[in-house]
Amino acid sequence: MSGAHALAAESPRSDNAGDRRRPGLNEPWRGLVALGELVLAAAAVLVGVLCWHRGIVRIDTPVGGGQPPLVSTVFYGNWMGGAVGLVTVGAFLVLDAVRETLLALRTRQRPAPEALLYDTDEDPIDSATDTGERHPADPDPADAHQPEPDTRATPEPGGAERSESESGPESS
Repeated sequence: MSGAHALAAESPRSDNAGDRRRPGLNEPWRGLVALGELVLAAAAVLVGVLCWHRGIVRIDTPVGGGQPPLVSTVFYGNWMGGAVGLVTVGAFLVLDAVRETLLALRTRQRPAPEALLYDTDEDPIDSATDTGERHPADPDPADAHQPEPDTRATPEPGGAERSESESGPESS
């Protein structure tokens, strides 16, 4: 079965009640998937914030003699990198949850693809190739090998310009 035949055979637009219905985009379970993704996103961001705080350590070193202590901050890149990664994963989960929510609530109806508008008994590509006919959308093969006329202006010896396509090539 060719690609066009398979598309036409599996088309959900069939009016027969006995046909198998393909799962559509507008399904209520997508709302539950979106809710689960939001919970995972919140957990990822919370763990990311905890990792960030664990990646920054403050060290107080007493100097003595009535001087204020020397304060140093140490940054641990592994904890901070993990925090950035977890927050990024949380952002992607939120984006996918928005997509799933929109798919659960509504879908946009599109017109049928052009491939389904052909007669399903005959593949238009095979029939055009077998009979020597060409499809209307295909370019004419005779046009492919014809050079375009040269319309550039060439200067005449007397100062006037002429086009090679108007007067033909010069013969020497």
